[in-house]
Amino acid sequence: MFRTWTCWGGYHKYRAVEDYENRGMSYEISHFISFASPVKPNCSPLNFKSSSKVAGILVSIWVSLAYLVRLVIPQSEVRARAASQIQFDFSRQLSSTSTTTMAPPRSYSKTYSVPRRPFESARLDTELKLVGEYGLRNKREVWRVQLTLSKIRRAARSLLTLDEKDPKRLFEGNALIRRLVRVGVLDESRMKLDYVLALKIEDFLERRLQTCVYKLGLAKSIHHARVLIRQRHIRVGKQIVNVPSFMVRLDSQKHIDFALTSPFGGGRPGRVRRKKAKAAEKGGDDDAGEEDEE
Repeated sequence: MFRTWTCWGGYHKYRAVEDYENRGMSYEISHFISFASPVKPNCSPLNFKSSSKVAGILVSIWVSLAYLVRLVIPQSEVRARAASQIQFDFSRQLSSTSTTTMAPPRSYSKTYSVPRRPFESARLDTELKLVGEYGLRNKREVWRVQLTLSKIRRAARSLLTLDEKDPKRLFEGNALIRRLVRVGVLDESRMKLDYVLALKIEDFLERRLQTCVYKLGLAKSIHHARVLIRQRHIRVGKQIVNVPSFMVRLDSQKHIDFALTSPFGGGRPGRVRRKKAKAAEKGGDDDAGEEDEE
């Protein structure tokens, strides 16, 4: 009585109620029709003979048209059209991306190196002292500076193995020294590779924005300096910097100041100060009203 029913549209739920009054029975049909697969035995498919015939005819027509198109149009022409379409899309994509600036590729290398001996008493005391003296968040910031220093010293050692008149040593050595002097880590009177090997972690920590803000007197303590930087109260030149580990150059140190939008730099007062000012103004109005009544 029932036929196998297939559907091109995926899973669909059909519910139909048929009432055969002449036979004296009524029942409810509810089933799922799966994609191009026979219906489960426990499901009762709809017995619409006309609909099944129409669906079969449409499918056969579609298959016949596809076969005719395949015979009429050569496959070489189809491949050529597809290749031209792909080439057109690619050129359009290149033209669209050429007008926009892409961000540089991100480096996923680790920025710090964990000590080989985790429980070394002398090193633990030194790191703890540095964290407290420079207001660092954790020891990872110490390890980050230590890794940077180790890379610089490794480069200096490799250059010192070359001849003094070697072009590579002259070019790369001068570039390394010039960069360290610009940051303020190396003094101008010590512009030699031998002095690069004598650098310490403290020389880099002294050039952090957090340390410079505290030593310029803009903060009450080294920890207060970190709070001001993170809350966007500090600017270097015209740029607001909210990174406490920002390395300040020598020519940028004189441009460190409060931001123009900060309450400390003449900007809008903070929430608490506005609240107190509003309460004081309201209290003054109440006192004036009482004097007028007297």
